[in-house]
Amino acid sequence: MIVIGTVVSVELDIEVPKNGGGSYPGGRLTYRDSDGAIKEKCFHNNSFKFVAGLKTALSNLSPGVVFEMEQVKEGEFLNVKSIKPSTATSKATPVAVPGNAEAYKATPHASPKSTYETPEERAKKQVYIVRQSSISSAIALNPKANLGVILEVAKSFEAYVFGNIVEVEPDSEEIV
Repeated sequence: MIVIGTVVSVELDIEVPKNGGGSYPGGRLTYRDSDGAIKEKCFHNNSFKFVAGLKTALSNLSPGVVFEMEQVKEGEFLNVKSIKPSTATSKATPVAVPGNAEAYKATPHASPKSTYETPEERAKKQVYIVRQSSISSAIALNPKANLGVILEVAKSFEAYVFGNIVEVEPDSEEIV
């Protein structure tokens, strides 16, 4: 099986953690596969002994390089038989690491549209809310009043809320 990917990082001469706990001496290749998913391939130091040139090939890979890795299923394991820089192009997203200028190039895309209200939109909405509340209060004050009277009372309430106090005669027959 041939795996093509883009190198994210190569670590050699490290302690690689085992799944069930503990660790072993070896190395780790972190890469993006052709679908852009981050993958990791760990190597026991013994694999460097049995596959000539594997450790050297890994040490020659640098972040952002597209590589080809040949793996063979042996028992329960996929063992790497060779790894080398590839002439194939990977569909993987370039990796943003120092020294990989390609990954830092801007790719054109639409900026997400903000869904937040502007201050002007919020102020306008607040006026609508106060007006609606004022109309409801005017209707509650005199449910049998005609539309003109209700709107006049609502405007008085609105003006009062916004600090524009309107003088209303308390004994006015139209309001009550």
